[in-house]
Amino acid sequence: AATDGGGGGSAAQRGDVTADTRVAMSASYVHDSVVCSVAFSHDGKWLATGCNRAALLYEVGGAVAPCHTFTAGSDSDADVYVRSVCFSPVASLLAMASEDKIIRVYDTNDASLAGTLTGHQLDVYTLTWSSDGNFLVSGSGDKTARMWRWNDRQCVLTVGGDSNGPTDGVTSVAISNDSSSIATGSLDHTVRLFDAATGASTAVLASHGDSVYSVDFADNNYTLVSSSLDHTIRVWDLRQSPNCSSTVLHGHNDFVLSVRFGNRDTTIMSGSKDQTVKLWDLRVNSAVLSIHGHSNSVISVGLSPRNGQFASGGGDCLARLWSLRGDENAGGGDVAVTAIATALPPPKPQPRDDGVPTGVVATDA
Repeated sequence: AATDGGGGGSAAQRGDVTADTRVAMSASYVHDSVVCSVAFSHDGKWLATGCNRAALLYEVGGAVAPCHTFTAGSDSDADVYVRSVCFSPVASLLAMASEDKIIRVYDTNDASLAGTLTGHQLDVYTLTWSSDGNFLVSGSGDKTARMWRWNDRQCVLTVGGDSNGPTDGVTSVAISNDSSSIATGSLDHTVRLFDAATGASTAVLASHGDSVYSVDFADNNYTLVSSSLDHTIRVWDLRQSPNCSSTVLHGHNDFVLSVRFGNRDTTIMSGSKDQTVKLWDLRVNSAVLSIHGHSNSVISVGLSPRNGQFASGGGDCLARLWSLRGDENAGGGDVAVTAIATALPPPKPQPRDDGVPTGVVATDA
């Protein structure tokens, strides 16, 4: 069993997973479409979700109806999915990336549009802020990632679109905590690393056997995690770049669509087409909790910076808020989680087979 590594607060509050950890569903948010993305604000007070034609903002612990709805697309009836939502780590700003090629940033204090970023030639799949809030990094189906300086809304760096970049769409981006390195995950099966100052390619990690759908940096700047349609997660040690070694995590039995580090570098969370959310302890390189709380693909997972909370968004048109807690008198973590999951009311049947918007996730062969 994993042990308490020290530090302030209980293990559950810090996001650690121990043998006594239990999971409770705190809220369920019903959407009109597939939920493509979930993200918490830097203070943990707000949860944002991305779905068809909108990003929705919820108060954590408040009503299950959204406080604000931020729209994407025109007035036409065509689907325009918001693929990615992310909060600034230092301000009340919510960024959203959508299939209409536009990045919109809203001020959550008054729901006003703070700015738009344009330049990508195809759908924008993914977004992340730098740790200081000065830059946004985006990835697109146009095979590029772009870095945007927020104060003047300018694109200051483009990687890809040449022989050193991805040869297919960029599905995920991450920027290291010190803002020195950008990572991309791509439909071309690769994870690529770029110097954030110059755009130079620093490593191509080609060990996955299928499209890479999610990447995330640990706070230590040298550990990177990636997930793939090959059903695996890889944990990369970048200190030996460009010849980086990786540890392969097995446990999901279908596409792994999302992966995120917890509040400590020893915990990650993943979501899969196998309908589960898994929590992993990197000290033992194993999944220690498996939560079956969706009736379709788990497309996105996000961890709150406080209170041991996390969220999942799925193809069943639900976003769910979960809480970790320690219980000294309970036995076996997986049993408790399975009992909670099977007690959940079944969501309404959905028409999509895999729960993932078309054009992004490859269909089964």
